[in-house]
Amino acid sequence: NPSLPKEIDDVIAKAMAKRPEDRFGSAVEMAQAFNAAIAGTSTAASSASSTRPVSDVEPTVIGEMVPPPQTGTVNLSNQAATATGDPLASTSQSADAAAKPHRTQRQRLWLIAAVVGILIVLIGAGIVIFAPKPAYGYLRTLQGHTDWVEAVGWSPDGGKVASAGEDKTVRIWDVTTGKEIFSLHGHTQPIYSVVWSPDGSKLATGSDDGTIRLWSTDKGEALATFTTASADVKPQLVDWSPDGTKLVSGQTDGTVVIWDVATQKVLNTLSVQGAFWVPVAWSPNGKIIASGGKDNSIQLWDAASGADLGSYTAHSEYVASLTWSRDSSRLASTSHDGTIKTWDLSNGKAVPILTINASLSSGVSYAAWSPDGHRLASSAGFINLGGTDDKTVQIWDAQTGALLATLKEHENPSKMALWSPDGSKLVSAGLDNTVRLWSGS
Repeated sequence: NPSLPKEIDDVIAKAMAKRPEDRFGSAVEMAQAFNAAIAGTSTAASSASSTRPVSDVEPTVIGEMVPPPQTGTVNLSNQAATATGDPLASTSQSADAAAKPHRTQRQRLWLIAAVVGILIVLIGAGIVIFAPKPAYGYLRTLQGHTDWVEAVGWSPDGGKVASAGEDKTVRIWDVTTGKEIFSLHGHTQPIYSVVWSPDGSKLATGSDDGTIRLWSTDKGEALATFTTASADVKPQLVDWSPDGTKLVSGQTDGTVVIWDVATQKVLNTLSVQGAFWVPVAWSPNGKIIASGGKDNSIQLWDAASGADLGSYTAHSEYVASLTWSRDSSRLASTSHDGTIKTWDLSNGKAVPILTINASLSSGVSYAAWSPDGHRLASSAGFINLGGTDDKTVQIWDAQTGALLATLKEHENPSKMALWSPDGSKLVSAGLDNTVRLWSGS
């Protein structure tokens, strides 16, 4: 804004920064910055007035400020009178000198009033002008599993967490109290995925026992079972369609299967032969299904027709996970090669954006987007035979790839970490048989 001093304009620009982490951390921090900026403009004005003729001084104008000082004959007569030693002139000079601090103070008050007015307009328009910087920390441990926890999921309202794993059970937890609400039994082999339906009324789980099961989340009851064509085909990884009427599963025979939830019937089978681990992710806008493909690639499918939308070389080893940003514009992939990659899908094609070298010798098992799309949470998730296990959850800047935080509490690697729907918390699944909750911002 050319009508504002640069110092003030810089503060307002920071308050309105697009990325929350670039804004002020609190109202106090912002107020201190404004105070320093106002002091800086006053100091600059005073310095300038001491080296320029009074007639050249023009106050900074924001709307209607103070009138400009008198120029010309007044100053000249004062100077002349001073030269002749006129006592009346000296008195006038002294009065002017005494008035200067008051004028400076008045200018500062006008600046403060103008800034407050701008802030009122911004807040009234619903613009967030400061955002606390993320503060990550351990909250609590949810204990009950007797073997590795392979998967976790948040309820849509953020009040509950579901977990599942090698002990063949599904557990639902109250986030506030940390208490177990239900323990669900039915699978006969380890469970590798647990996902809430969009309306929060059901859970879907994918297992090595060749079945997908649906569960009631309010009563903890088994609702339905989806069975693959062969017991050797394991639908380990599943996801819901955004409308909750379908499921997609990635299966150990290298297929992607779309199921009708109401009838438990197969609607379509898509082939990615050559892949033994097939992560799947249905875009939030419902249009595209992404899957881990053969040759360490990402495969895109038209969700309605099943048409092949293209395959994209992604990693030097197999794709471990795929997750969409909330607005469906970006995809994150992880791999046993130790990298996280993000992709721009805004035009229906996967265009590489960023590669994060997580420097994990055992690979990256999962990466999840924060709800605002600004950060990624990743887990190592693999036991590194003959090496050192990474037992952390890492938080990354999704734009720059900078490491923002490392969360350390698990005693073995974490298989996956997910943000709560409001972004205030994280939940992680550990190969130490625990589920852990963290503050996420």
